[in-house]
Amino acid sequence: MMGTEPDIRSRIVEIVDVPGSIVHPNPSNWRTHPESQTSALRGILSSVGVVDVLKVVPHPKKLGEYMLVDGHARAEILGDRPVKVAVLDLSPEEQKLMLATFDPIGNLAGTDQGLLDELIDGLSVDDSALMSLLDGMHSFYPGETP
Repeated sequence: MMGTEPDIRSRIVEIVDVPGSIVHPNPSNWRTHPESQTSALRGILSSVGVVDVLKVVPHPKKLGEYMLVDGHARAEILGDRPVKVAVLDLSPEEQKLMLATFDPIGNLAGTDQGLLDELIDGLSVDDSALMSLLDGMHSFYPGETP
């Protein structure tokens, strides 16, 4: 580093297992989750399992409970099951900033379609919604049937 990069601090206070019943949606969450997405998400959760934590902050009105910053669809699907959460130390303004930008920043990533096609080729899954997602991600060439 040449000294021009800002300091980057971790805002993760702890990672803990909690009952899903004490993790609440954030009323400012602007993302919607259509059935096509939740079906595919259910498929991957059934096929592989949970591979990421829910991001939460302490609930502002319910002592000992949490409010989501990221992971609303997973939390809804997991329901009251025990979940692993990353508890974040964010001000209300920082929570809004994360809600507004976390997914859109990820969506800015590009795609190397050739590598994606290689990754998808040969994958076989039993879940129809997950298979439909994979089919939609694969490129097709003239003469091929999507």
